[in-house]
Amino acid sequence: MDVPRPLHAIRLQAAWEPPREGVAAWIRRFGRPAGVDAGRTVWLVVVGCRTAAAVFLNGIALPAIVACQPRWAHDITALLRDRNVLEIRADPHVVADVGADREARRPPPTTFGAVRLEIFGGQAS
Repeated sequence: MDVPRPLHAIRLQAAWEPPREGVAAWIRRFGRPAGVDAGRTVWLVVVGCRTAAAVFLNGIALPAIVACQPRWAHDITALLRDRNVLEIRADPHVVADVGADREARRPPPTTFGAVRLEIFGGQAS
């Protein structure tokens, strides 16, 4: 099945907060994408995730990512706020080796694949 091309894609590949002691989750904070009106939808997309993972947006559980699923996508339009918190929880062994500096923001583990927001519908700007 062909996936339609989004009007715009926003990569979420940097500025992730690494796991804290005892919590196997990576966190990414982001603002509501500009120009998202009633005629547009925003999808959270993960491509190439090599591990099973739980996904939460603003504390709400989304469908889980299945290990080695080529493309995972979920419409998050109704869940978006002005400020958002995306959390991906995986096997602790996947996220355990983050080094001594747990405060520095960084890309997520490559095991998570590519994470992005895709905006569909309406007229392209």
